[in-house]
Amino acid sequence: MRRFEFSDSTSNKFWEVEVKGKTLNVTFGKIGTKGQSKPRDFSTPEKAKAEMEKLIKEKTGKGYVEVGGKAVKAAKPAVGKKTCAGSMGEGLSKAEKQAKLLEEDLANGIKLEMILIPAGKFVMGSPESEVGRSDDETQHKVTLTKHYYMGKYEVTQEQWEAVMGDNPSETKGAKLPVMDVS
Repeated sequence: MRRFEFSDSTSNKFWEVEVKGKTLNVTFGKIGTKGQSKPRDFSTPEKAKAEMEKLIKEKTGKGYVEVGGKAVKAAKPAVGKKTCAGSMGEGLSKAEKQAKLLEEDLANGIKLEMILIPAGKFVMGSPESEVGRSDDETQHKVTLTKHYYMGKYEVTQEQWEAVMGDNPSETKGAKLPVMDVS
């Protein structure tokens, strides 16, 4: 089963597609719901797969992003780490709330690991009672209207160079974080 999601300021939708034998099954709906399924039978498994690829191309052309399948795997949750207060990922199923890791091959074996940040609400800032709190850390509600991916680690110089073609860092080292960029 391959899963795709689309989020903008007005909607959070999912679309899943799978071929079993000669049957193409498409499931779609709002994120956090079961959605509805529409199976279609084809004369051969190859025709079902060809239709699936065609539909995937259409959906990704409309802004859907794949969040399941071979490229994305569930990441192990961080043990002993604090989580954000609030309801980040509100409306998502338990499986959808698990961290999703996307590994992108930049070239020559250079990988970039990214984690899905789901749309949702959370409280940003720190409580007034927190020791060492600065004046600019006032707690406030934040709403993320779209899912997005964020790098799991700082961007290394070799990653930057693989994408941008140069390395502006003063202190060089392939595995060191890139410097002097914005």
